[in-house]
Amino acid sequence: MMEWTRGNILETKDAFFFLTVFVFIYSHLFQLPFTPIYFEGDQMIPVSNGIRMLGGEIIYKDFFHFIPPGADLVYENLFRIFGVKIWVVNLTILLLTIAQVALVWFLSKKVLTGATVFLPAVLFLAVGFRPFGIDGSYRLFSIVFVLAAVAVLFERRSLQNLFFAGCLCGIASFFVQPRGVLALVGISVFLIWENYRDGFDFRRLVKYGTTLVVSFFAIVIVTQFYFLWQAGIDNYYFSMVGFIRDHYRHDPFNNTTAYFSDLPHIADFIGPSAQFSLFSGYARLTFISIFYYLLIPFIYIAFLIVWWWKKRDASENNNLARLVLLCSVGAFLAAGISAPTAFRIAHVAIPGLIIFVWLWQQSVKLRRLLPTALILFSLLGVAYTVQRQVTPKYFLEMPAGRAVFLYEPAFEKYKWIGENTSPGEFFYEPHHPNFYFPFHLKNPTPLYMARDSEYTPAFQVDAVIRSLEKSRPRLIIWPTNWTKPAQSRAPGDHIEPLWQFVKANYELKYIFPKHDLPVNAVYGDNEVWEIK
Repeated sequence: MMEWTRGNILETKDAFFFLTVFVFIYSHLFQLPFTPIYFEGDQMIPVSNGIRMLGGEIIYKDFFHFIPPGADLVYENLFRIFGVKIWVVNLTILLLTIAQVALVWFLSKKVLTGATVFLPAVLFLAVGFRPFGIDGSYRLFSIVFVLAAVAVLFERRSLQNLFFAGCLCGIASFFVQPRGVLALVGISVFLIWENYRDGFDFRRLVKYGTTLVVSFFAIVIVTQFYFLWQAGIDNYYFSMVGFIRDHYRHDPFNNTTAYFSDLPHIADFIGPSAQFSLFSGYARLTFISIFYYLLIPFIYIAFLIVWWWKKRDASENNNLARLVLLCSVGAFLAAGISAPTAFRIAHVAIPGLIIFVWLWQQSVKLRRLLPTALILFSLLGVAYTVQRQVTPKYFLEMPAGRAVFLYEPAFEKYKWIGENTSPGEFFYEPHHPNFYFPFHLKNPTPLYMARDSEYTPAFQVDAVIRSLEKSRPRLIIWPTNWTKPAQSRAPGDHIEPLWQFVKANYELKYIFPKHDLPVNAVYGDNEVWEIK
């Protein structure tokens, strides 16, 4: 387990650091004093799934999901205790972010010196938290447990520590199936290297590896068996294996071609209808995206070059071993990103941030800039905090509680939904589950998300149509880019029967005001179709 020595005890400066971290994160998630800010994002997937599980539906059987149920189970139980409220989701994001910062701080104190120990955490918050880090999805849960596994092994690789690290990797795989495996591989590679460095004891290596792997698989079996039994082997296998093998990659944002694909387009930030200014929007987002694209994986390559040089210094052996562990786990996490967008890279970049600051500290000339960098990025965080609180906002009462919207088009869209729906009624939005949670609406279909590609196979589209025929929602939200003649659809696009069903049974009622975000270029505006 983690060794709590004198260096780990919270000093006054550490307590002040965590207080300012709490204020920064809280002010980005809540309008002072207590009103939560509403964020659309991938957290709406486990949130909406958790609500369905709370209502008695069985994951993988009654509705489709291709990710382990860890995050869904967390939200189900939080909603069971506190009610289906927006503030519950924001509080979860707050706790997840504080956990990440605490782990960054702990790891940094072991390999960095002086005030520089705070710089990786400050970079984590000031560079990328606003566009990438406000996320309560399965990704953030899993990375917390991976970092915890690394922290357990940072001081000592005993059998007890390896047992706990394996368990933590198993829990990480309860949220994202490959992430715990990748962390396990990264730790294993490190153990092989360390064993070789210390003279190669084969028996010890086998004993350590067995402890790590057995504890990992024990947790995987314990956490997954109940859901496999409930859903049935066929449903569970397709969700966990078959879908990912045959369909997942067909979404353009779910394969390696996504690298550098999410850089903002300057056209989205020019013109009277643009929601962000050219400087504060385009320049900031471009810098953040390029920063993470250049950081990962190149920082690990740079470290290996420096490590080859530094390994001759015996006094650095223990410190370098920790950094090698960070490098090994971080590199495998990066290699395992199925779609390397800046958003996804940022979620696994914490080991790289620590190594980046350590490399910076190795240069005698550049080392003097570290205090300046810490001050400047801290001031940037203060500016972000003030800006988030003072900018105009839009308040809306919804069944899941009062919330704040940052952009008027989004506010108008949700306001319209609130005025035209009632809690508990059937409602369908095939693109993304944004409206079910805040308005307590019910999705009558087994899919929370469809795509006009082989990502959504024909039999799933047929299942959606059968569900809509059985429990017809009054309103359907339809992306305009899915409205096209059959002959113009790309191979693998199975949405045509669903479009024909909508056109035959519903009529266009309303088109939401254009929401000038880059996602609109992919899916178009949203239309509201009402049953005839």
